[in-house]
Amino acid sequence: PMRVIRYAVIALLFAGWTVACSTTRLSNPSPAPSPEPSYTPATIPSYSPSVSALVGIWQASPSMGSGWNDTYRFWKDGSFRFHTSQMNCSARKIGYAGAWRIEGQQLILYIAERTVIEGGTLAPAGPACATQYEIVGGDWRVQHLFVPEKMVLALSEITIDDLGYDLKRPTVFIANQQYWQFDTDPAAYPESSPAR
Repeated sequence: PMRVIRYAVIALLFAGWTVACSTTRLSNPSPAPSPEPSYTPATIPSYSPSVSALVGIWQASPSMGSGWNDTYRFWKDGSFRFHTSQMNCSARKIGYAGAWRIEGQQLILYIAERTVIEGGTLAPAGPACATQYEIVGGDWRVQHLFVPEKMVLALSEITIDDLGYDLKRPTVFIANQQYWQFDTDPAAYPESSPAR
């Protein structure tokens, strides 16, 4: 009989504690933890004006050379593509693409694919190249990553750079490299090859 009473008291105490905890949770809800971001552009959160200002083509040079310099293209749907300089004719890693978002002073990239050149040989570069050699006869390959690679880059505010001759371009620093906006339409970049 004493054991039954002890179990009954313990059961009543446990029931009272459970009701008290349930009441506390209902009257004082705590915010649910934020889920890890999805890598599909369709689920990127809505944009603030500073984010929409980044949409377009951004080149690591204020003017055009014999080709495009390192270039980012950001779409409003949260997708992006990076192109290695067209004048870096010996580069084997020539681009990557995926999803992007801004978090405070950081640009967060989720790289879902990389474009590389495999094979081929190095030959003396032509006049359009800024390198001594260029790859001849290589094959373009797009490598799809099973798990997207997260890249966190420092991002400055967008300002206007007065380049003279009545030419002003928006400019931003991404990972301490200055980029200038060449177009607000990321599709305006000429696709001469898969990623370059």
